[in-house]
Amino acid sequence: MKVLTISETDRRRRLITLDNGDRYPLSVRDVRLFSLREEADIDDDTLDQIRKQVRSDCMQRCGSLLSGRDYTEARLREKLEDDDYPADIIDRAVEELREAGYLNEERYAAYYLQVHAGDRSRARIRRDLRERGVPADVIERVMGQEDAEEALAQEAAQIRHLLDRKDWQRAGSFREEMKLRDRLFRKGYSSEAVRMAMQDRDLPEEDV
Repeated sequence: MKVLTISETDRRRRLITLDNGDRYPLSVRDVRLFSLREEADIDDDTLDQIRKQVRSDCMQRCGSLLSGRDYTEARLREKLEDDDYPADIIDRAVEELREAGYLNEERYAAYYLQVHAGDRSRARIRRDLRERGVPADVIERVMGQEDAEEALAQEAAQIRHLLDRKDWQRAGSFREEMKLRDRLFRKGYSSEAVRMAMQDRDLPEEDV
């Protein structure tokens, strides 16, 4: 096997591309340690050592990412792919993290719901979680654990807050009021929450 190219990814990192198409991100130090250069041959033992080092680097990268916040499996994979780690090494890292409890989709969804329960509609939260790669059954399980009345009251409070803002001021005609309600529905608020928030407001009479 032969090194095809060695390209710079940043000041301290290089991307090694082999003639079989495999690519491995390595530090400048490791490139020197393995005596890698373009057009140089690589024996099986050296390749095994390179893969072992890349696996170690990948796990360290995971540790760095997860030390600051939770990630869904999908988002973590995206981060590692952006760093050019090989797919099989990413698969192994994700599996080990999942087995060790460091990747937990349900915990991530529950935390996201807790953080945004007061400022986003439940439909918006569901959409956000789907976009972040949380499986649908996990989303529904977590959302189903909420107290329905409390969730409805939180959405109604968000709507009242919106209606107090100048750019959300209540319309003066029936048709404009309906447009305002449609705007709330598009933000993901349920009809029950909209009705609760607006029930103490006088609805303009329908235009004749």
